[in-house]
Amino acid sequence: MIPVTVRGDFPLVYEIEQWVNSVQDRFGLSVSSLPTDLTEVFVTNETHHGLFRVLDERRVVVSTWQSDGLSHYAGLSMAELMGLSTLLGLMQVRALQLNTFLRAEDFVHPSNAECLFATLPLKQSYAGTLESLNVCSGCRDFYRCLELEPEVDVLLRLIQHMENGKTAQGRPC
Repeated sequence: MIPVTVRGDFPLVYEIEQWVNSVQDRFGLSVSSLPTDLTEVFVTNETHHGLFRVLDERRVVVSTWQSDGLSHYAGLSMAELMGLSTLLGLMQVRALQLNTFLRAEDFVHPSNAECLFATLPLKQSYAGTLESLNVCSGCRDFYRCLELEPEVDVLLRLIQHMENGKTAQGRPC
């Protein structure tokens, strides 16, 4: 299990930690207010148009800005949306950790794709992407090629789990 520290506003960071740890076993999230040498996820309400932002090979930022409406529209809880965003960011952090030749521009994704990794201009633009909960075959192949097979498998299982939850709760698929 890869240790990850989550920092930010309470009680949401606890909800994210509990949800992520309950749905996968690749990353072990723990809440801390102290800086560490581990991979860190910062939960903030700063204005950010993506689902996540990778700062470097150790740090991911997920923003709650405009996430209430987005999670409601997609039929997800705030912990699910922030947890999913966290795991997407952690995949890119792992790619940077394992492949020092990668740069931020290597992760730019066409905005017309229905993919959770798509680079979209506005946060609201992710509404349809979150409804479909899709990772395109290009991203699957890209991350597998970077030796992130375990992380890809975790993400695909998580998406299936979330889709099943939408169906079971009568939310749109």
